[in-house]
Amino acid sequence: MRPAQPTSATSATLALGLGTLVSHGFGLALVPAFLPGIEDTFQSGFTALGGAVGLGLLTYATGGFLASRVLDWLPNRTVLNTTFVLTAIALLGAAVAPSATIIALPVMLLGLAAPISWAATTHVAARSVDAGRRGLVMGGASAGVGLGVIVNGGLVRLYSDPGAWRSAFLVAGVISLLVTVSSLLVFRHTIERPSEAGNSAVPSGSYREVLSHWAGRVVVVGSAIAGVTSYTFTTFLTATAFDTMGASATAAGALFWLMGSIGIVASISLGRLGDRRSPTLLVAAMFLVAGIGFGILTSVWSYPALALASLSIAILNYPIWGMVATVATNRFDASAALTAVSMGLVGASSLSAIASLLAGSWFDRVGSMRIPIGILAVLAIVTGGWLLRVHGSRVAD
Repeated sequence: MRPAQPTSATSATLALGLGTLVSHGFGLALVPAFLPGIEDTFQSGFTALGGAVGLGLLTYATGGFLASRVLDWLPNRTVLNTTFVLTAIALLGAAVAPSATIIALPVMLLGLAAPISWAATTHVAARSVDAGRRGLVMGGASAGVGLGVIVNGGLVRLYSDPGAWRSAFLVAGVISLLVTVSSLLVFRHTIERPSEAGNSAVPSGSYREVLSHWAGRVVVVGSAIAGVTSYTFTTFLTATAFDTMGASATAAGALFWLMGSIGIVASISLGRLGDRRSPTLLVAAMFLVAGIGFGILTSVWSYPALALASLSIAILNYPIWGMVATVATNRFDASAALTAVSMGLVGASSLSAIASLLAGSWFDRVGSMRIPIGILAVLAIVTGGWLLRVHGSRVAD
C-alpha cells in the first residue's frame, strides 16, 4: 500500500539519481569507457570486446523482459536495492577478470541488473512522490547516468596507465555499495506492486495492446532508437578519440565530463519541463539535436566535432529515459506503464547488441567509426521527424 506521506521529491531524486549512476553510469558505460585499456591488457581485438558488450546488452534485453514480473513477485524496494548490490558484485568481478572471455560474465550480470533497476526506479518514483513532481524526479534519476559518465571520465583520467583500469572497477564497486545504503535510508515505506496500482487513462494490457496506443509506440520506438544511437556511439567513443584522433587521456576524459555535465543539466531541466509541456515534442527535438551533431561529426571528423557530437548525444541519451517513462506513467496504469518501459528497454538493448558487434567488427577492419556514425545520424533525424508527426497528429500528452 502506498504510504500516506509521500517521499520528499528532493530525497527521491538524489537517491534514484545515485542509483542510476551505479546501474547505468557504471553498469553500462564503464566497460566502454575503458575499452582501449581492456583491449591492451587482453590483446583480444575490438570484435571480441564488442561481442562481450553485445552479450551484456542481450542480457539487458532479458532483464527487460523479466522486469515487470520481478516487480510483481518481490517487494519493489528490495528489487531496487538488490540490483545495486548485483552491480557492485559484477564490477568487482570485472576488476579481476583474466581474459576477454571471462570479463563477458560480469558484463552480462551488469546488463541483467540494469533494466530491472531502471524499471524499479520508474515505478518507485511514480508511486512514492506526488504526481506533480514525477517528471522532475524521473529527470533527476536520468541525470544519474550523466553523473556516472562524469565519474567515468575522472576514472579514465586517473587510471590511464596500462592495467590500471582494474583499480577503476574496484572503486566503482565500492561506490555501488555505498549507494545501496543511501537508497535504504530514503525509501523506508512499503511501495505497492504494479498490479496493485490501477486508475489511469489506459488499462493494463498485453504487449500488443500497449503498442496499439500512440503513447506505447512513442515509448518503445523512442527507447529502442535512442539506445542503438547513443550506446553505439559511446561504446567506441574512447577508442575513436585515442585511435583515430590521437587524443590524450585528459582529452578523452573531457568528452565524458562534457557528456555527463550536459546530461545532468538536460535531464533535470527537460524533466521539469516535461511536467508542463509535451514530452513527445521534447523527445523529437532531442533526436533532431543528436542527428545534427552526428551529421557534423561525419562531415568534419575532428576532435572538436567529436566533442560537439558528444554534447548532442548527451541531450538525447540522458533525459530520454525519464521522458519516455513520464509518457508511460501519464498515459497508462502502473502495470501497463511498466510493460511499455520494459519493451522499450528490450528494444534498445537488442538493437544495441547487434550494432555493437557490427561496429566492433567494422572498427577492426576499417579503423574508423565515421560511416557507422553517419548511419546513426540519419536514424536519429528520421526518428525525430516521425515523433514530430505523432505530436502534430494527436493531442499528444
